[in-house]
Amino acid sequence: MSTGVLLMSTVTARMAGRDAWLTIVVAAGAGLLLIPVLTALGRRFPGETVIQYLPRLLGRPLGRLLGLLVLWYFLYLSAILPREFADFIGYSVLPSTPRVVVLTAILTVCAALVRAGCEPLVRTAEVLVPLSVLFNLVLFVLIGKDIEVARILPVLENGPLPLLKASAVPAVWFGQLFAIAFLLPKVNVPRRAARAMVGGVLASAALLTLCEFVVVTLLDRLTPRFIFPVWQVARYVSVAEFLEHLDAAFLIACMEGVLIKVSLIYYAVAVGTAQWLGLRDYRPLVLPIGALLVSLSLASFRDIPHFTSFLATAAPPFFFSYEYLLPVGLLAVAWLRGKGLRQ
Repeated sequence: MSTGVLLMSTVTARMAGRDAWLTIVVAAGAGLLLIPVLTALGRRFPGETVIQYLPRLLGRPLGRLLGLLVLWYFLYLSAILPREFADFIGYSVLPSTPRVVVLTAILTVCAALVRAGCEPLVRTAEVLVPLSVLFNLVLFVLIGKDIEVARILPVLENGPLPLLKASAVPAVWFGQLFAIAFLLPKVNVPRRAARAMVGGVLASAALLTLCEFVVVTLLDRLTPRFIFPVWQVARYVSVAEFLEHLDAAFLIACMEGVLIKVSLIYYAVAVGTAQWLGLRDYRPLVLPIGALLVSLSLASFRDIPHFTSFLATAAPPFFFSYEYLLPVGLLAVAWLRGKGLRQ
């Protein structure tokens, strides 16, 4: 959620204008449709990740090649997410600090979480994510007195097409549920996984919609002009000239969410690479992958304007092919070929 909060408002506002807050609702629908696909694959191939069952489903040569492409997707995703947050840190509080220092600090913490294993990572998320959500809710409540609902009217002023195009950007964010495919083999009660994912998508959609709504109703047409609109909103909070400067607390809340999300995808890269190489333990790969992620993060894009342009143009078709088309295609092949368990 924290990675979606930072840049999503400026990208969707440029594409959909004052209807930007509705893009989350449309995109959440795509995320909900992905859940039964992922859970169906998990039931057909219990105890296996996508890297493990691809050779059995498609044949060894094609399966291993496609598995390598899936690993590249997760590797690239786990490189751009910390780079996005490192650029935010440089923009907001540490403009003179080299990006490599911030990236190394973030990925070092993530590497420690990944090496600890799946359960410690999830337990840490159970503590940090609610704190991050709680602060964001408090922030939006405190700023509620200054919003002007009239600024979102008229709804769909330019028709539904700009809204649908802009919805592709947050749909990419919801499509990152694909990473859950690496956690499903660890779930003690698999039948509860779908319910948990639906709850996560709905909760994230509600909070992101509220965030976009507050940003648009507060900043109005100025939203696309800011690199990080929600940061400007956090700096705006002032209650009786006593409760001010909540931007630092907002930064900490974002950092908690970023660490958990990057660690989860980092874990998928490490575990998937070990499975692709036929290794019994993924832990020896954690530090080398971390070093690779630092280099790849620095080379992934020039600056935030370049990255926002990528999100609005090339990112949706690139990520959609991995996050939506690939799982649907794998489930269709499994059904047609009768692979895996049918119950």
